[in-house]
Amino acid sequence: MELFLRRSTQSQYIHDNDPLFTTTVNTKNIERDLLLLENQLPFYILEKLYELVPTTRLQKEHSNFLDLARQWFKIYDPYRAWSRQEINKRMKLKQGWDRPNHFIDVIRYIFIPRHFINTGYYDKFDPVIRSTTKLQRVWISFEPVSERSFLDITFKKVPILSWLGLYRSRLQIPQAMIDDLSEFILGNLILFEQYHYPYHAYISSYVNLIACLVQKEGDVNLLVESGIVLNKLSTDKELIDLFRTLDNQLQLDYSCYKDLS
Repeated sequence: MELFLRRSTQSQYIHDNDPLFTTTVNTKNIERDLLLLENQLPFYILEKLYELVPTTRLQKEHSNFLDLARQWFKIYDPYRAWSRQEINKRMKLKQGWDRPNHFIDVIRYIFIPRHFINTGYYDKFDPVIRSTTKLQRVWISFEPVSERSFLDITFKKVPILSWLGLYRSRLQIPQAMIDDLSEFILGNLILFEQYHYPYHAYISSYVNLIACLVQKEGDVNLLVESGIVLNKLSTDKELIDLFRTLDNQLQLDYSCYKDLS
């Protein structure tokens, strides 16, 4: 709680000479520890403990622990550039957002688009989707979109000669950065979904979809050139292996991308 409160302020006095804030390695290690599935504490216990913390100026800015926790994990929020009031308003439109099980559940709610939760959009799994290079051969292009959850992938037809019934198809995919932490974070999220959200495994659906799209290095290169993927791994093959490994761990019976596929 002290860590979260201190991170929430930009005061130089609070951050000076503290290795938890001045060393990137320490910050990364803390994030990994907080998001390990076996390290999770029930969120309602943390909320009760937070109510016992003596009121400070910093705590007054965060009246509840959920707001404070979301500030710590805001790096994962595609809307993090918005004001806190706007973010809170957006989150409150998501069903169940204020009753997370633990930190991993908080991250999952941040990732999931509102219309996924509120419409219950989830179908029996039966998609067959080709790789990006094969889709490109049938005139499907790839368009990066911003300020959307990386899960919010859409398919759009743009008329070229509508009177002839000719269209150019676009797969709109929000930009995603894949780095050394991605396998760890996605792996913990899909493991959590397999046990707690088997019929609403949105992160798992995404991993499966990307694994289908990137079969060869040329597929990754196409997404990188399109500005959809920021690959911070050493090679394109590492990215393919990452999603293939995660996809092999899945037992997916339902997918939110059935219609898209």
